[in-house]
Amino acid sequence: NGVTWTFDYDAGTLTIGGEGAMKNYSYSVTAGSAAPWACTMRNVREFVTKIVIGKDVTSIGQYAFYGMENATEIVFEEGSALTTIATGAIGYTGIKNIVFPASLTTIEANGVYFNAALESISFEEGTALTTIGNYAFRDCTALTSATLPASLTSIGAKIFYKSPSVVVTAPAGSVAANYAVNNGYALAE
Repeated sequence: NGVTWTFDYDAGTLTIGGEGAMKNYSYSVTAGSAAPWACTMRNVREFVTKIVIGKDVTSIGQYAFYGMENATEIVFEEGSALTTIATGAIGYTGIKNIVFPASLTTIEANGVYFNAALESISFEEGTALTTIGNYAFRDCTALTSATLPASLTSIGAKIFYKSPSVVVTAPAGSVAANYAVNNGYALAE
């Protein structure tokens, strides 16, 4: 496909560039289908502190950034065309805050899970987000702030499973606000 990657060792920055959808990967390095930056021959995963997603990348593939425990930041280039975050795409990282791009429409089940350092999630103004899958933000135990947009029409089961201190900010009467109330999450409108 047309997606590329580069790694700057000095800066600790993994940049995903090119255009189109990323491939789906396995979380297991030994399975032979792990992301190229996680493979044994060139395992840069442990040195990544920042992830940059180029503006023409349309999806983050399954398990793309799985296990990047030293990564504390993910940045989406201005004008991002990203529409999908696949299952396990951002898992077991050290990322603290995520501002998702306005173009994003779907976060699949377990898309951003087991990120123990993650404190807040939000979406750019004018977001197109419609779908958050089951357990999407599960085991993000430090998560305290989740700003969800009015555009959401489908929210899966237990998206904040084991995130006991999360406060959801959502527009009054929205699907997101109703979800928060119906599932026992604190709501700020």
